[in-house]
Amino acid sequence: ARSKEEFAKRASPELLASLSDDKLREKLYNLSLLGHITCRTGFRGHATIHIGRPITATYKANATFENTQAHIEVDLTRDNGVWSFSDLRFTVPVNGEQRTLQFAEARK
Repeated sequence: ARSKEEFAKRASPELLASLSDDKLREKLYNLSLLGHITCRTGFRGHATIHIGRPITATYKANATFENTQAHIEVDLTRDNGVWSFSDLRFTVPVNGEQRTLQFAEARK
């Protein structure tokens, strides 16, 4: 989901509402700098189910992109039968430090 339109199809309404057009464009641009994904390990994670509330899930994987390697974390929400991203995090090495590109606001 590297275009704004593709991202909007997959993101939760809450995530979309939290991002201005400029902020989303900036995050997608930064994501594009990784290059295309070339290899990833299987996603591992878990789902949480509470009666009367949307199902939530978190999955993690390591991936190799054209320009770097990254640790990926995906938070999902299933509401009314539809899965969507509630957050995406890509942790990559930058100048010897680990930096995280996070789409939702930082957790408290």
